[in-house]
Amino acid sequence: MTDMTVTVNVAVSGNYDFSDPENPPTINASYSGSSTPPPNGNQKVVQTNGNVNLTALNKSSGTYSNRTDIEFTLSGEVLDQNGDSHSPLYPAVLNDAVTVVPVGTAPRRGAGVPAGWQTSSSASTAVTVIDPDTDGQNYSYCLYVVLDGVTCPVDPSIMNRTSN
Repeated sequence: MTDMTVTVNVAVSGNYDFSDPENPPTINASYSGSSTPPPNGNQKVVQTNGNVNLTALNKSSGTYSNRTDIEFTLSGEVLDQNGDSHSPLYPAVLNDAVTVVPVGTAPRRGAGVPAGWQTSSSASTAVTVIDPDTDGQNYSYCLYVVLDGVTCPVDPSIMNRTSN
């Protein structure tokens, strides 16, 4: 069986006064995505607010396992007080790049992912979360991006299917 895949494009924008470390960056993210298999009907797997709805995947053929590889790819820039652009990157340590926790639990940088989940990275702008997607539980995830040494959170959620 083949893993299902979801690609989440995370386009970051915002402003930051790097001369004032007490004032955190203002970061906005817009999200788009694609999936294999495609979604059911008019449903969206990747919501515009960044939420990932795995129940929308059309798993009608028996060729897919429940396991879902969700890749978050960064793009965009944040402008500093001089108008210069800074590209967001993920931290080198994967547990510092993404945290996944059950909904209702506050994400904490460095917490990583639940037992049975995995993470990987192919570049400083891409991180993959491998979700076994068998428990039907909803999760909050928080991505952490680095801008010139300053770490900033970006925080949507994942909705899993029930085990089947």
